[in-house]
Amino acid sequence: MTKRIRGNGRVWKRTTGGWTIAYYANGAEHRESVARSLSKPVAAVTEQEAHALLRERLAAIGRGLPVTPEGARVTVHEALEHWYATLVEQKRRGLQPARSVKKTLDEHLGHYRVAQLTPTIIRTKYIAVRRADGITDGTIRRDLASLTGALNRLREEQRLAMVPYIPKPPAAAPRQGYPEPEVLARILPHIDGDVYRDAIAYADATARREGEVIGLLWTQVFLRDGEIRYPSTKNDDPLTVPIEGTVARVLERRAKDRRLECRYVFHDDGRPLCPKTLLRRFQVACAAAEAPIFLVHDLRRSGVRNLIAAGVSEHVAMSISGHRDRNVFRRYNIVSTTQQRAALQAAAVYTAARIEKVTS
Repeated sequence: MTKRIRGNGRVWKRTTGGWTIAYYANGAEHRESVARSLSKPVAAVTEQEAHALLRERLAAIGRGLPVTPEGARVTVHEALEHWYATLVEQKRRGLQPARSVKKTLDEHLGHYRVAQLTPTIIRTKYIAVRRADGITDGTIRRDLASLTGALNRLREEQRLAMVPYIPKPPAAAPRQGYPEPEVLARILPHIDGDVYRDAIAYADATARREGEVIGLLWTQVFLRDGEIRYPSTKNDDPLTVPIEGTVARVLERRAKDRRLECRYVFHDDGRPLCPKTLLRRFQVACAAAEAPIFLVHDLRRSGVRNLIAAGVSEHVAMSISGHRDRNVFRRYNIVSTTQQRAALQAAAVYTAARIEKVTS
């Protein structure tokens, strides 16, 4: 028996037992097997699911999106492959991390069709499994954001009618750790390898991102002009760092270890530094100096704080650190309890002086 839904669509059950929907798009009737679109056995499909699928198709048509049965059969694997291929085509930055994210998502969810993805599947087959492997919620959240981006790209190209809801772990509070200058001074001598020690010192002095430290090339260093020129940063903006102070001393040491066949400023026997090795040596040195265990990215935070504490204006400090968003910059410029204590002491001296002036 055929059942009609307002809006040129209908649902019926075939004599073989399977449910079928039909709808009109671009002047033609499209028929779609509900079981095939939902990737479910024929006997497991209910009439309610058939009506829900038809409503979904009609809603997509109402929004002007093309609707085809092929769109319902797109897999997560296909979506991820297309997403990564687009990043390569656009020559986007961070292809290596994107490739790693694609591989991880593909291993856990690649065999699912996009139409199958439900919050329950995401929570049980990805979030729970990754947490059991010791992966942090922050990493899981970033991975699932990439999945959402891959699906949105297909929707923008009108290959998907809609993107399913992808639940994500709650965002963690921004990290607050950073080494004070005197703490970093204790840590540096314990770092194994002069080049690794210099890379850490350079990161702290310039508040640069880890990838921009490791990837620094001699072609970006203009010693005669006293400048380091980044043609493009994470924000796609060019950036110049003057060669002064700690930066000058680091480059002087690196110049003595320069190899003509190696284009990297910071290299280990001609090879660019490995981020994992840099982090491990830094954290081993933290432990040896009996200091808190820091991340390399914490040096970006300490670099910003040192610039502001030294009296550098926000505008100039942002031009060195490469921050575009003032709110993000201020989040990095964490106020320490020492600064708060000094502020309260200064306020007490000020109020006492005012009171004495009035009463004398």
